Amino acid sequence: MKIHLNNFRSFKKEVFDFSRINILIGENSSGKSSLLKFLLMLKQSAFNSNDSNLTLSGNLVDLGNYKEMIHYQDVRKKLSFAFSTDIEYKDYFLSFMSDFEEDQEESEENLAKKRSTLKSISAQFDKAFNNETTVFIELNKELNKHENIKTVIKNKALGTLEIHQIKKETLTKSNFVNVLTPRCHITYFRNNSQAIRIENLRFDKNACFTIVNGIDIEDAIQKEHNVSAFNEIAFLLVSQNYFIDYFSKIEFVSSVKNIPERYYFERDKKRFIRANDIQSIINVIGDNDVPKAVLDKFIQTVNKFGIAEDLKVIKGDKVAVKELRVKVSDLFSNIVDVGYGVGLQLPILFQACVSEIMYKGEIIIIEQPEVHLHPSLQAKFIEALLSIGDKNKYYIETHSEHIIRKLQILIKSKFRNIRPDDVSIYYLKKGDQKSIKSRHDISEDGRISSPFPDGFFDTSYTLAKELVFNKINID
Repeated sequence: MKIHLNNFRSFKKEVFDFSRINILIGENSSGKSSLLKFLLMLKQSAFNSNDSNLTLSGNLVDLGNYKEMIHYQDVRKKLSFAFSTDIEYKDYFLSFMSDFEEDQEESEENLAKKRSTLKSISAQFDKAFNNETTVFIELNKELNKHENIKTVIKNKALGTLEIHQIKKETLTKSNFVNVLTPRCHITYFRNNSQAIRIENLRFDKNACFTIVNGIDIEDAIQKEHNVSAFNEIAFLLVSQNYFIDYFSKIEFVSSVKNIPERYYFERDKKRFIRANDIQSIINVIGDNDVPKAVLDKFIQTVNKFGIAEDLKVIKGDKVAVKELRVKVSDLFSNIVDVGYGVGLQLPILFQACVSEIMYKGEIIIIEQPEVHLHPSLQAKFIEALLSIGDKNKYYIETHSEHIIRKLQILIKSKFRNIRPDDVSIYYLKKGDQKSIKSRHDISEDGRISSPFPDGFFDTSYTLAKELVFNKINID
């Protein structure tokens, strides 16, 4: 997925083309964390019930207020961002349209015709599927006013669609049945120079996204245009649903915040199994809530990683507490007693197993996995993580050159068929009032496409030269 980011914190105007495995490296305070926080904010916003276009502060991330979020704290600036679809959009759109058609309350004869039409949609959009569909969103400091949002959706093979929210003060009872229902107009500029405008459409607000009512569009299209036009408009609009679904799959695991404890109090069970901290691991394993396939894969992974041979949860006899015991060198010990690094990595690997097996692939954001790990284990970490499967997508913020080097080896050796285009590496550094990025790809023979800026791979070499060529006083 491609992300365009304008005026967000230290990013003035940048484009990131992400893959399945994304590595963010670079200087401190260069924007690595900001980029991940942007993704977390989008998930946080999409699943928050308040009226704000963006939820800046919540359970996942705290970005303060608009002034603290906008570039150089200039509240006169507008925040804009865009997302471009990838090859997975084809299956998503066809599935979405299939569900939409079958939800309609019509005769079997009409439904049969619609299903027949649906089969031709894939052929109709061959060129469109091979081009990116980009959703552009622009907003200002008035985050509680959805009408201030500008939304433009483009696909080179189809055209451009604009969504215009109707201001609340213009909604009158003479125009609409329910003045409390938000309305919008859409204008679709087809590539054949035809412009289609459809007015007074209902929509659902989902954070900064405007989800237009499909039935309203279909009714209007049937009166004035053909089915082909409806399919094209649907193709563009449904991309918003695709991105909401993408952000809903984000899970965040930070090794920095996972401090092992000797005992954990029992927590109430949650409907969904998540494992972004040790407490969650203890809950689901201790209560046998996790499928055997997940637990087996987890044990296999930590064993391969070399940090543990096995683990088990012990429940207190009289007090509602649990402890996590880890087997190292044939001895089960409390998690606190086996080394800090072991406890920090377990939530990352467990969440990866849960996401891969139970949820058929999610987006996992990982912060500094190398913390308290020996360099050899830093290299083994990325191999162990990728051995879990190929359904998950990863965004990893790291300072570890060993993770990068291991990725080079994994690509060259074709480990689990990892290809160069599966990996994106971005190096970030501080510039003049903005972050500056550079992209570094790994070729099939394991080489990095362009050298990293000074201070990453070359630091050890520079220090070694200093040791050799400078006189050292030992007193």
